[in-house]
Amino acid sequence: MNPFETTGLQYSMGATEAVDYLEAVVRAVREKRLYGFMVQDAAECAVQAGDWIGKTVEEILEEERVQREAKD
Repeated sequence: MNPFETTGLQYSMGATEAVDYLEAVVRAVREKRLYGFMVQDAAECAVQAGDWIGKTVEEILEEERVQREAKD
């Protein structure tokens, strides 16, 4: 499972927002936490876009188990 799967969406940031975002990325790289930053950013984007799916951990794990069993 790829944690960075996304839907086809394009967003153009304003100059000020882009500078802030790039500074956050550079800070994450310097602090050796880029992967965590990217996962957090992806989650925040989903919440802001209203795409957050309200499922329990058990529901998510069950769906994953079913998908894996279907592949086998």
